[in-house]
This record gives sequence, structure tokens and C-alpha cells, in this order.
Amino acid sequence: MKTNDPAMAVRSWPARLWETSPALVGVALVHVGLIALFLVGFVVDARMVTGQPVWMKPAKFAASIFVYTLTLAWMLSHVEGQERRVRAIGGVTAAAMVVEIVIIGAQAARGVRSHFNAATALDGALFTVMGVAILTAWGCGVAALVLLFRQRMVDGVLGWGIRLGLLLSLLGAGLGGLMTRPSQAQLEQFRRGTPLESGAHSVGVQDGGRGLPVLGWSTEGGDLRVPHFFGLHAMQVLPLLAAWLSRGRSFRRLHSRRRMGLVWASALAYGGTILVLTWQALRAEPIVSPGPTTLWALGGVVGAALVLAATSLRGTSQTNVRGSDARVTTTARAEGAPSEAPGTRAPPRRPRWWAGREPRSFRPS
Repeated sequence: MKTNDPAMAVRSWPARLWETSPALVGVALVHVGLIALFLVGFVVDARMVTGQPVWMKPAKFAASIFVYTLTLAWMLSHVEGQERRVRAIGGVTAAAMVVEIVIIGAQAARGVRSHFNAATALDGALFTVMGVAILTAWGCGVAALVLLFRQRMVDGVLGWGIRLGLLLSLLGAGLGGLMTRPSQAQLEQFRRGTPLESGAHSVGVQDGGRGLPVLGWSTEGGDLRVPHFFGLHAMQVLPLLAAWLSRGRSFRRLHSRRRMGLVWASALAYGGTILVLTWQALRAEPIVSPGPTTLWALGGVVGAALVLAATSLRGTSQTNVRGSDARVTTTARAEGAPSEAPGTRAPPRRPRWWAGREPRSFRPS
């Protein structure tokens, strides 16, 4: 349903998302209740797991799934003529997210960690099921990206913001695979037949040490959750930026190709930052203490993005001047001013003291 009334347009958004994928929207709504339930756990349950309240991880994952499912439903709402495939992607993704949050919540209720837990056969099996569920959801994201690349967008600037945002989000999600690599100590535990964990968030230190409040990112060593988190939210950041470039008053006078260039420059900066943060974490460097090498790498990423942005904007001033001249000429003709004959050149405008000094070709006969 299309409408020019802003109030009606806002009211139609929930209906549009529900029509696109009832499964994704339904799961998002369920997670609103789960967030409230898990927050109650903070009050009534004082147990700790890996240095954080036991219900911290379920609450964070519930919030993340809520944002992800709604964002994916909004992105898929731009795909036309593929209703069955869109609903299939939404349904499978929703089912995978339900499996994920159920296992995380169940492990929290047991008072044990859900990720990387190999202490018992049950813990190892549940972690394996979680991995399969997330890999399935990731594959659905790839399928959604293919549909979006094949879809011709009415707003090209926003379209590229959506595509590039989802692409970088899938890159960030894929970084989770680096966390599942067992360390040398963990491999030794497997050889002895006494495995406790398989993989970790932190690099160079044990999980559960000092970390940032709420987020828990290690302040003593590297932490792969940083690029993972930053990458996942590209699917919100880049589309919002593209919408601002497409509809903001400050950018309306720019040609759509220049605005598209700014979207690509932003994607370059965002993607480059993900890679630098990953490199930093793998070198066991804390996010709060970046070294000179990391800062130089970030500077290079920002510099490359600024060069691309400047290249995209090059020629804007000349275009605006020509546009202004055209508007002046149009206004003059509308007011009855004489127009130049085709192929003629008007004499240059001179100050009054120049009278009598005109070249012969411009003197009146």
C-alpha cells in the first residue's frame, strides 16, 4: 500500500514487514518478551559465568536477534516478485534464531556457558547444534544478498547501502568462525580426553578476565567479538547513512552518482575497519590499547575512504555553477529578456568608465 500521508506511511510499515515475512516479525516480537524475561534474571539470579551475570549473554543475544530479524525483514521488503523465496529465507532464518536462543537460555538456566563448552557430551552437542543453526542463518543471509543484488531498486543510493550493508554484515558474522578454533592448550586437553572448551572469544588471554562493562570485551588481550559486533551492525549503519544521503536536504543537489560514491566510500571505510579490528584482535592487542601499527592501518583506511569520497564529489562545484547559470538564463527568458541567437556570442560586460573604449567588433554601428 502506497500513500503520500506520512502518518499513514508510518502505520503501514508494520503491515509491510509482516506481509514480507511473518516468521521474522513474529520472532522479533517474541524476543521483546525474552529481553524482559532475561532482565528479570539479573535481579533474581546472582550466579556468574565467565565473570559476568549468568543472564547477561541471553539478554544480549535476544536484543541482537530482535534487531537482526527486523532489519532483515525490512531489507527483504525491497525484493519484488520473489515472495516464495523471501518467505522461505525468513522462515528458515527465524527457526535458526529460535534454536539459538533456546539453547543459550537453557545453558544459562543450568549455570554453564553456552559457547565453546565441551565439558560434557551434552554441552558439546548443544554447541554443535548452535553452530549448525548459525551457519544455516548465515546461508540464508547470503541468499537474501543474492536476491537484493538481482533486484532493481527505485532508489539506487539506498539500494547500494542495503546491499553493501548486508555484505559487510555477513563478513562480520563469518568472523565468528575464528572464535571456534581450539587453542594449543585445548588441543592438548582433547588428546588427553579431558576437553573443557573448544575455542574462545579472547586471544592471548583466558575468557572471563577484565573487560569492558556490559560488552565484556577483553581489556587485557585481543577479542574477536569486537570486529564480529562491528561487522554485524553494518546492515543497520550503511542503509541509514544511504537513506540520509538519499533524502537529506544537504545532499539533494548532488547527483545520484556522487551520493552513490559516498556510500561506496563509507563501505570501504567500514569494511577496512572490520579487517583492521580483526587483525588487531588476532595479534592479542586490547581494543582499548591500540598500538602504532593499528593506528597507522586505521589511518590508511580512513585516508583511502576520503580519497574515494573526494573523487566522487569532484566536479560538483562546476556542475552547480552550470546549473545556476542555466537557472539564471531560464529566469531571464521567462521575464522577456532577449535571448541570444544560436551560434552568436554576447559582448563582455564592461564597467561604465570603459565606455568608448570597446573594440571595433563590439561598438554599436
